[in-house]
Amino acid sequence: LAVKNPDYFNNWVNNLEGVAKTKISDYQSFIKALQLRHDYFNQIGCRISDHGLKYPVAEDFQPEEIDKIFLQIREGRPLLKQQELRLKTTLMIEFGKIDAKKNWTMQLHLGAIRNTNSRSYKDLGPDSGFYSIGDYPIAKSLSKFLDMLDRDHNLPKMIIYSVNPNHYEVI
Repeated sequence: LAVKNPDYFNNWVNNLEGVAKTKISDYQSFIKALQLRHDYFNQIGCRISDHGLKYPVAEDFQPEEIDKIFLQIREGRPLLKQQELRLKTTLMIEFGKIDAKKNWTMQLHLGAIRNTNSRSYKDLGPDSGFYSIGDYPIAKSLSKFLDMLDRDHNLPKMIIYSVNPNHYEVI
């Protein structure tokens, strides 16, 4: 979901293309590559997906705009915030569908501010610990995200938690 930085995202997509052994030329082929990796992990016994998010995403989108957004980022052009949120939403919906189809559990852990220690970030790289509790609103977007999956019977089993204890009652 690291779509804020086109170079980082495209490097990751290029790596995915290699391990999935499939050409990624558009959004649908990207989803196919993700499905192939999910199939691989299912085959070796995985049964849970893990998604660390600051806050749930649940933006309305049209499928045809997602194709354009995906091509824009693949061309190395940055996305507007609304485009980022729509692409993240559609990806999370796809992940949920894939998990539900294979009877996996989808885990959402919410509320972390990542990479808060710049010295450790420099020494160890991104997402290597050094998180803080974030104070993001989650109720409305979490409810909407779950409904987006459930309305089409694609809601997988869920584990949802936040590093922020203020979110416990909302969850």
